[in-house]
Amino acid sequence: MKDYLLNYDESCNYGYWFSHKKECFRIPVIYKDGLVSRFRNSLKGREPLGILCEGYIVAIKQAPQKMTPKEAKEYCNHKVIAGRDVCVPPREVMRTLLRNVATINEILHALGGDELSAEWYMATNDEFISTSGRYDDIMLGISLLHLDDCDEKGRKICWEVGPGTKIAFYPAVEV
Repeated sequence: MKDYLLNYDESCNYGYWFSHKKECFRIPVIYKDGLVSRFRNSLKGREPLGILCEGYIVAIKQAPQKMTPKEAKEYCNHKVIAGRDVCVPPREVMRTLLRNVATINEILHALGGDELSAEWYMATNDEFISTSGRYDDIMLGISLLHLDDCDEKGRKICWEVGPGTKIAFYPAVEV
């Protein structure tokens, strides 16, 4: 496994982005050579790996098919992004992506990635309280239409993905 050193290009910070929106992506993009940059022209001659969200690099392509939680874990055990072990992203990362769906889809489209849709996505437990009493090793379902943990009546909106349920996910790595 190659030891990747990420090189952050801070010249296109949020203030610069705000006045030069056409030159920059709204969020940082991570490239195969380790560059982390918001500049759109950084894409020329480079292969994008993912986008930076909540301390995770989220791949620009979904897993090749919908998977059960067990299949997703097995898939992640055999993948590496930027020299790091892959995982199913935490719920908070998926919520952030889905809450910013227009921006994220514009970036994913520009990078040649798979755009988010209104279907359900798999996420790992980061603070969700399980109805079964288990707190670790839970895979959750979350969608664009159900972003919050509870509705106005206090019911859970994220649901525990059953062992036989197949659901899409974006591979991710913690930075």
